[in-house]
Amino acid sequence: MSPREAMLRVEEQAKRQVSRYYVPDLSRAATGDALPGLPGLAEGVAQLARETGVRADWTRLADGVSEGRLSWFGVSWPRFAETPDWHLDPVSGQHWPAQAYCFDVSYRHAGSFGDVKFVWELGRLQYLQPLAALAHASHDAALAERVLAHVASWIAANPPYRGIHWCSGIELALRCVSLLIVASLLGPAIR
Repeated sequence: MSPREAMLRVEEQAKRQVSRYYVPDLSRAATGDALPGLPGLAEGVAQLARETGVRADWTRLADGVSEGRLSWFGVSWPRFAETPDWHLDPVSGQHWPAQAYCFDVSYRHAGSFGDVKFVWELGRLQYLQPLAALAHASHDAALAERVLAHVASWIAANPPYRGIHWCSGIELALRCVSLLIVASLLGPAIR
């Protein structure tokens, strides 16, 4: 390892230690018209909804979520009433740490919790994108509220820097994309 790389790693560890005690004030983070949007996305989704089978696929997924059913990688999650258990591994039945400092969670060598890919897949919130698209295309306020309830549940269950969902920058980036798409499609419903 070069001296420059060693110094960068030391700096990264120092930032992680500072973050351990930092509690961000998110009260002003998303207010009113400050929510972002992707120009043209809503129009594109409206056009896509007219394609054969697309709306039916979205509806099937929305019906499954409303019945508390989710499935990825050939694995079905346990049914849920309102929102999923964000920390549950559906194969092992174990819960990943929810309140531990994110960089203290040893996800690479935590076989007792199960495979992290399952809990991370759920935490990406990508399943909400087609639900938001359907809510937008069909002007379904109840479905829009269900999508927002899932987002609010995820936020409440995963405070910044706590738990498995904050360990990976890639997972955070994918979640940001999902939230940006949801915000763009539901627009006024979340403002």
